[in-house]
Amino acid sequence: MPSAARPDDGGAPAFDAARLVRLLVAARRDGRRLAAADLPLPPDLAAAEAAQAAVVRALGVGTPGLKVAIGPAGRPVAAPLVPFVEAAGGAPPCFAWRPGMLVEVEIAVRLGAGLPPRSGRPYGRDEVAAAVAAVHLGIEIIDSRLVEGGAAPLPLFLADALGNGGYVLGPALAGLPDLDAALPGITVELDGAALFAGAAHHPNGDPLAPLVALAGWAGARHGLAAGTVATTGSLCGVVSLPGPGLLRANVAGLGAVEARFV
Repeated sequence: MPSAARPDDGGAPAFDAARLVRLLVAARRDGRRLAAADLPLPPDLAAAEAAQAAVVRALGVGTPGLKVAIGPAGRPVAAPLVPFVEAAGGAPPCFAWRPGMLVEVEIAVRLGAGLPPRSGRPYGRDEVAAAVAAVHLGIEIIDSRLVEGGAAPLPLFLADALGNGGYVLGPALAGLPDLDAALPGITVELDGAALFAGAAHHPNGDPLAPLVALAGWAGARHGLAAGTVATTGSLCGVVSLPGPGLLRANVAGLGAVEARFV
């Protein structure tokens, strides 16, 4: 992915995708945060998605998890969840803490059936819901490699996996909760001290809405594979993680999920 000159801009260098990937990979490995002004800016969301995929390849990690959101003008965006850990009982999964970390309590779904490419007819909610094999509670760790985090230009934030710093897939639920009904309460605690307490609220109302949008958009291109896990937005907003310790998130009537930070 070499740098080149655009023929119509007086010789200014084109977007240096290879350099952006190298810097983001190094920032993950070294635990550094980078200023947006010092990084190559992807010219569009497609270039950003290609960069984030190259970062994952360079890290040599596989992930079945995606962070999904609805971006500007309704265009869905997605990013890999790295590292992705399935809590399987026993000791909670462990992550390295650093200042500025945030967490979100989310609903994740696992596709039991793929949604293959098809043109001319976007996937609807009923089709996406029918493809869901399991619903889980989860904790997303927000730990951007960018100083500005989500305030950075969207293509750069997307290249940085929408700020994702890891994900814990928690217990399976009986089904997709109805957040239009009586809203369940959420508590988030660190070593027993309350960080958040309030009613669940999804930014799109329906926690499946971002995945439906992604399936409709991706269906015209590459589809979504069976086994994919998608997490679709916080039920409690972003919660600051002030230090290391045992984090426990409980959603009343649904269950709890834990992660330890050291």
